[in-house]
Amino acid sequence: MEWSLPTKGSGISSEEFMASLQKRQLKSAADATSPQRRLTTPIFVLNLPKSGTETSRDYFTCGGYESSHTYVSQRRIGTCLFDNWSKSQALRGNEVHDLTAAKDYTDEQIDPLQGCNSITKKYYIPPTDPRYGKNVTVQVFSDIGTPNPTCYYPTIHNGGLEYLHSYYPNATWVVFVRNGDDWYDSMKRWGNGSLLKQWKNRCDFPGGTNSITSEQDWINFYARHTEKIRQFALEHSSLNYIEVELESAHTTLEKYTGIESKCWRHCLPGRTDDEKCVQIGEKHVEKKLMKQKMAKSIKAASANAKIEWDKSPPLPWSLPKVPENQKNAFEFMSELAKLKHKHGIILPWELDEGVHGLKLPTPIFILNLPKSGTQTLTEFFKCGQIESSHTYVRQIRTGDCLRDNYLADTSVGFNNYSAKKLGHSYNISSGVDPLSGCDEVTKKYHIPRTHPDFGKNVSVLTYSDIGTPYPGRCFYSSINDGGLEHLYKYYPNSTIMYLTRDVNSWYASATKWNEGRILKSWKARCGFHGGLNTGSKEDWVNFYHAHTEKIRQFAKEHLSMTYVEMELEDASLIDYYTGIHANCFKHCLPGKKANETCKPLGYNTSEYNSIKNNHTESIVKSEERETKVIRKKKVVVDNSPPLPWTLPKVQVPENRKNATEFMSELAELKRTHGISIPWERDAGAHGLKLPTPIFILNLPKSGTQTLTEFFKCGDLPSTHTFVDPLKNCDTIEAKFHVPKSHPDFGKNVSVLTYSDIGTPHPGRCFYSSLNDGGLEHLYKYYPNSTIMLVTREANSWYTSMTKWNEGRLLAKWKARCGFHGSIGDGSQEDWVNFYHAHTEKIRNFALTHLTMTYIEMELEDASMIEHYTGVDLECFQHCLPGKKAGEMCRPLGSKSP
Repeated sequence: MEWSLPTKGSGISSEEFMASLQKRQLKSAADATSPQRRLTTPIFVLNLPKSGTETSRDYFTCGGYESSHTYVSQRRIGTCLFDNWSKSQALRGNEVHDLTAAKDYTDEQIDPLQGCNSITKKYYIPPTDPRYGKNVTVQVFSDIGTPNPTCYYPTIHNGGLEYLHSYYPNATWVVFVRNGDDWYDSMKRWGNGSLLKQWKNRCDFPGGTNSITSEQDWINFYARHTEKIRQFALEHSSLNYIEVELESAHTTLEKYTGIESKCWRHCLPGRTDDEKCVQIGEKHVEKKLMKQKMAKSIKAASANAKIEWDKSPPLPWSLPKVPENQKNAFEFMSELAKLKHKHGIILPWELDEGVHGLKLPTPIFILNLPKSGTQTLTEFFKCGQIESSHTYVRQIRTGDCLRDNYLADTSVGFNNYSAKKLGHSYNISSGVDPLSGCDEVTKKYHIPRTHPDFGKNVSVLTYSDIGTPYPGRCFYSSINDGGLEHLYKYYPNSTIMYLTRDVNSWYASATKWNEGRILKSWKARCGFHGGLNTGSKEDWVNFYHAHTEKIRQFAKEHLSMTYVEMELEDASLIDYYTGIHANCFKHCLPGKKANETCKPLGYNTSEYNSIKNNHTESIVKSEERETKVIRKKKVVVDNSPPLPWTLPKVQVPENRKNATEFMSELAELKRTHGISIPWERDAGAHGLKLPTPIFILNLPKSGTQTLTEFFKCGDLPSTHTFVDPLKNCDTIEAKFHVPKSHPDFGKNVSVLTYSDIGTPHPGRCFYSSLNDGGLEHLYKYYPNSTIMLVTREANSWYTSMTKWNEGRLLAKWKARCGFHGSIGDGSQEDWVNFYHAHTEKIRNFALTHLTMTYIEMELEDASMIEHYTGVDLECFQHCLPGKKAGEMCRPLGSKSP
């Protein structure tokens, strides 16, 4: 889309501009006396991200205006505005991207806010609030652009401001101007500069001819953006225009809006509770020091009270009755998702990834019982670059810290327990944040002393193994009464994560670990034996199931919190839920060094060490051999029978869907199950929208080489037919189709896309998409990967197969693979049916394995490939195998030389 900004900013301050504006306009925003006259609605906050968009939303909400930030009605505001603008263009007979008449809005058009003007009240208010879950009309819109799927910013793209003004000529426009250097620094830090990268790659911001965008280019872009809005305001006097500088907004904003200055606070994104907001002028560091000082005073007060912890009775606890047919994790998550959708609550994994690529709100409380993967999840999040703690924060157990804060929060501490025993009410009053003094960890475990962060204190985002079994101090938030409610009180929008384990395996592990000391401590010190009779295996099994049920009931009653539950034995959805690669999920043991802590899933320690040593030896030996020697194995492959294979019945032509129709059907099915579509989110690594690895299942002569070169063009390591013969299947030597002068020439690189992945050789014939169990094997180890299928017109495919190498591949399939079993005498009609049945088998698999991403296109029309993948469409060309790099590919539609 076309966009334009003035060549430079004016350089004057907001105060100077507002003074000049008031002289030119008939109506001044400062002339009125009442808030009702000062602000006309709707109110559009037009500053760029990281200029106070979140703070302004909270400000207007505090002033009694229903406000939105980034999203309305489960979609981005920018996407909604763009859709309405596109429809208006179509009504006026213009192409969506033809902006020659974009500024003339005198013809019929669609309200810019059609479908964008309501939000569901669910964030920052408890479910008990009478407004909770109700749709309300939005009055204030902040962060109204979008970088994806189509980049659109009304303040930057041509015609955007005119479109808003044509329908709302008397609206209020608010702009907060921030120091350009500070804005750039904030943008660069937020998400590692992900938005700047999206603007450059998708929106062509900030413009210019330089391939490398400097800091000054972005600062100039920011100033030009402000100048464009100012010029428009000067030319349109009907607007109620307000502009203030972000740094002084707390002193100047009230005179324009009528909203008290105390509503203007600096809040961290995603939070509005008092603990995460500070008054302007106060720094978050100062706030943290105050919290630490308060925590010390609480501990001092506890010490003065001379509480004898070891003699204190256990705190009360309760667990519910276990239902006869208790659901598994997947069934419960499906039930919870339907309940949340019913209340209009969006699941975080259906949205874009947030900070660090993490999809979940923080903090994340991991409530697994010990020996259910607490260390495994800690290392999983660490692998995803998320600061995490296990058992301890700083030099105190997490459970001790949570317990101290819980007791302080009840105001009367242990007297509350006495009141409970006497039958009095047990309500948590206002008091202390559960994470007060527990929100940092010292970087010293699992990193070397030479690491630059060694010994530094960092803020924790995930907490695992958060209980304590010590005498007089026993406390588990998920078991003791009021523990979960205490977390919810201060973190109503946080995440609870729960990993269950096969209960018999859990009991066996708990009894083996440290001679069963944890179970003994629970019974003797925590009083958990009260409802467990003698403490037999059956009692502990019931205890484990009841613990699960308690957390589930809490999740269903506190919908503003995000809840994630999986089974330790099948955590295949962990990538989907969290945004962290599934390869980070391994079996981790506590107390080990960094490189010894975690092992691949499926191995015990002794097996792993043996396999690792044998594998290392075999690699060394293999590297000493020549490839020819490897091929001289004594296996008589020619006499091995073909592996079994099956294909489904082929649909009659009139009922057979094309690729577009099937993709629409699959997308609808995924949305029904609450599964988001990758290309509807932001691109990830390399600008790629798809999860990796990518398995390309086209049959030969259906564009296998074309897709390999397409992904290579997008800078994605890809392989066609072969991988390094002396290595595993996940590496390839960069020497084909790259010049010797290339810095990666000859190096081994990890493969992300695999094309032409079958083999027709005698006794070794295998195609994952044809042989029984092949697709299931891929799914077992890569449940969140991508399957890609490019189909070709079947008769053209057959013609190409018979021409290529004199039809030798078809002959091999029939003679060596046994593929002749259901295709008659091998006529053209038989092979055409074979081709369609292959497509049908893959489609059926995609419909029953929804966690995998599936893409299907037709070779003759792959126009959607950039939309699906994020790789430029120009990379998609007709490529022939066996050619040199410069001769391999040619633009589609051109003839071979």
